[in-house]
Formats: sequence, structure tokens, C-alpha cells
Amino acid sequence: KIYTNPDTIFVTDRPIIETVEFTIIPPTYTNETVTHQPGNITTIQLLAGSKIQIQAKESKPLKKAWINLDGVGKTNFNIQNSNMINTLYLESSVTGAMFCMDLNGVENLNPTYYRFNILSDAKPDILITSPEYEFELDESNEININFQISDDYGFSDSWIEYKLITPYYLENQDTLIYKRIISELSKSVRSQQISHYWDIKPLQPAPEDEIHFTIHVADNNNITGPSIS
Repeated sequence: KIYTNPDTIFVTDRPIIETVEFTIIPPTYTNETVTHQPGNITTIQLLAGSKIQIQAKESKPLKKAWINLDGVGKTNFNIQNSNMINTLYLESSVTGAMFCMDLNGVENLNPTYYRFNILSDAKPDILITSPEYEFELDESNEININFQISDDYGFSDSWIEYKLITPYYLENQDTLIYKRIISELSKSVRSQQISHYWDIKPLQPAPEDEIHFTIHVADNNNITGPSIS
């Protein structure tokens, strides 16, 4: 009969991530409030430029913890006993999972994978109600412009770009594009109707001259924009 000396086998529990909470901090320009999302929802939607804070609690004290983002790499968490926390800034959509290691060097198994979807701030919407696409000026040389604009978070500027086109048979054609600010814009109002009066007499248009102009509006995105319509 052959046998070894008796010994003791110690069973070590692996660390388990028990709770996770995501705090989404939107960009300042949106004036949106901070939102919270529990860890049992594995898809997180956040506007481009947002920060996301991750707080988690483990089943036992930790030596280290990290999140592994596909195509990005590993980012370590700050550890305090069995708690871990970090704030991330993501430039593009990515999938990632959280890992941890206890004081004995044992890691967690089968981590939950989370999908972080980065949403773009859409361009403003603009609808011109007057004047028509093509129209003739009367003797007043005045243009009344009316348009409706809307945006998710607000505006930074609105203006007219124009050029005066003289008949082709005249020399010294002016090819410059000029800019006129639309001062009636309310930057913090997300949907508004704007009426703008434009007296073009200072341009001294002559018979057969044409004024070609476009109306522009820019949102207040100072992270990835502004976006212009």
C-alpha cells in the first residue's frame, strides 16, 4: 500500500463583481443632467463628448481591477478595499468587460460584457418659409426672411452668406462671398421661429443684378462640432 502524507486542501472563492453602476456625465453645452444606469443593463448609450463613471463593488478585497475595451486596451480602476471606480472618456463605440484580482492573485471568471454606444449630436433642422427659392425684388430693395429652426441642445450662431452677381457681359465681377449675422437668434431656445429684415440698399444693386444667398445655423456643440445646417 502506497500513500502520501495527509495534507489540507484550501478552497478559495473567486472574486465576484456584485454590483455595478454607470454614471453618465453629458457635455456641459447640452445643459443635460447626470444620469445613472444599473449594471444589469448591458448597453449604455451616451452622447459624444460624455464621460462615464463606473462604480462597482466586489465580494472581497481586491489587489487590482481593470476594464478591457476591445481595440482600445486595458484601463485600471482605482481600488479601495472591495470597491472600484474609474471615469472613462470614449471617442467611439466599443465593447468591454471588467476584471478583478483578489489579494491572493485569483481573478474573476465569466465577466459581463458591456456595449458603450457613442451617439453623434445631430445637425440643426432648418425650414425656410419665406422668401421663395427664387423671387424678384421690388423697389424697396428689402427682403423679409422667415425660417424655423430646431436642435437637441441649442445654437451658437446664425448667419447669411451672399454674393452679388452682375450680368456676365460686365467686367470686374465680384467673386467674394459676404457674411451677415442674424442677430434675432436665441441661442438657448431649442426650437424657434426667426424673422429677419434685410435692407440691401447699401449693396446698391443695379438692374439685372442678382443676389444669391444661403441661410446657415450652427448648433452649440463645442466638443465635436459645431454642426452647421
